Amino acid sequence: MRRFLSLLLAALFCGSAFSQPRFEVADVQLSPATLDYHRREMGGPYLNADLLQLRRATMLNLIALAWGVEDSKVLGGPNWLAMDRFDVRAKTPPGTTRVTMQPMLQALLAERFGLTVHNGAVEVPGWALTAGKNLQLKKADGSGNSGCRPDGANGPASGGPPPVIAVACKNMTIAELAKILPGAGDYIADGLAVVDRTGIEGAWDFNLRFALSKSAAITSHNPTLFDAMDQLGLKLEPSTVPVTGIVVDRVNRTPTPNLPDLAKLFPRDPEEFEVAVIKPSPPGDRTLNGYTAADNTKVQYLAGGRVNIQGSLQGLIRWTWGINLVRIVGLPTWANEDAWDIAAKPPTPVNDSDAISEMLRSLLANRFKMKYHFEEREISSPTLITDKPKMKKADPATRSGCTEGPAAPARNDARDSNPLLSRLLTCRNISMAQFATLLFKGMASGYVGGPAFDATGLEGGWDFTLSFSAFTQLSVPNTGDAGAEPTGAVSLPDAMQKQIGIRMDMQKHPVEVLVIDHLERQPTEN
Repeated sequence: MRRFLSLLLAALFCGSAFSQPRFEVADVQLSPATLDYHRREMGGPYLNADLLQLRRATMLNLIALAWGVEDSKVLGGPNWLAMDRFDVRAKTPPGTTRVTMQPMLQALLAERFGLTVHNGAVEVPGWALTAGKNLQLKKADGSGNSGCRPDGANGPASGGPPPVIAVACKNMTIAELAKILPGAGDYIADGLAVVDRTGIEGAWDFNLRFALSKSAAITSHNPTLFDAMDQLGLKLEPSTVPVTGIVVDRVNRTPTPNLPDLAKLFPRDPEEFEVAVIKPSPPGDRTLNGYTAADNTKVQYLAGGRVNIQGSLQGLIRWTWGINLVRIVGLPTWANEDAWDIAAKPPTPVNDSDAISEMLRSLLANRFKMKYHFEEREISSPTLITDKPKMKKADPATRSGCTEGPAAPARNDARDSNPLLSRLLTCRNISMAQFATLLFKGMASGYVGGPAFDATGLEGGWDFTLSFSAFTQLSVPNTGDAGAEPTGAVSLPDAMQKQIGIRMDMQKHPVEVLVIDHLERQPTEN
């Protein structure tokens, strides 16, 4: 009896499983494979009425959402944590917010994936701010607010991106400075922390002026962020730093099964807009302020789920199905000549781009009389082939993924010597099949126009780094031929062959294509 009372009291006062809020019902499943190139990141969380929807969320995303932390604060865990993707639908109490949803999502992950975590700290690569011999800081007098504000004109008159960041910082501690440095351009890779090890106490006034990026520093002859720190008498150096976060102890890769007939417990997603008004865009007016989709198509989400869309039929079709032109058959030549403004309202408020694109499919069928089907056809596709592999076999316990930036924190990397080498890609424990998928899903923007395939025959995960030029930096269109461009730019295929011993050739593969059987140039009347 005494033990029972102790457990009951612990449950009441420590928020154990007896009192933790839960979803009324939840549908959890592996995200379906798709050749939709723009559905590559997490969609959501979408909270509408009493429904939560998450699409294509990695376990890393789910844990970060459940505990309200950044992805970089989720520590440890299995190698698939940032690769496998899941769809989650759950019924929530009315008025649920992202904050009140968190304990419900925590309970779901524990029940369906066997997730166990604890708060802790681990030592990881990062950056340390240390003091030099000649500090150039002015002691703050305590007047005014603390923080950094623009100091003079940062940007060009044309309104383009600023070539240099210039700020005046007042009443700032060095610890506060260290916290804001990770957001300064491409000098510090995403997720890496900066810690203050200067030992300098108190608040200070100082000015910072540095180029927006490493490549901008080279071309504009402005100081880098590291130079700016040096000028203050501080040093920003790579180091091992402690990071406090959510440490993953255990998690299953496969969720427990859903309840039978679970779909009947959820409302059907709306299939058509309640009302949609279609008008020709004024000549030369392609200026809708919204998300830029395919072929300059713009999508603007408004309150209550309303949406404005502007684009050609070609752009609308490409965005709706997330498809590149190499996988569209039968598209009329005039499909990219006219532009349309669409103002639409769904039957129920939604802020889900996946749901909006499904309703747009119905609009194209109803208003532009589009008829279509899918079939497999052989098309030339980027194919990975072994040449003389130069990659390192990965530790299978390492978390799989590819990130922009060097393999380890460093003041200097391959981008410093040549501003045309603007892309620096580091992959850890990546299989060649995963790498091919990532190339298609946006990691190789401009270079890969359709699904990519692995024909290397290489098994397991690999570690490698690639340094190459953005597609827009090439002096001539990419033809698939390896070789450095005359300007000094290096194409992705050339970088892959020379740096990791993998060729990217074009070969025929059976691929699902969208076949357009019929499409009207003008919509039906509003």
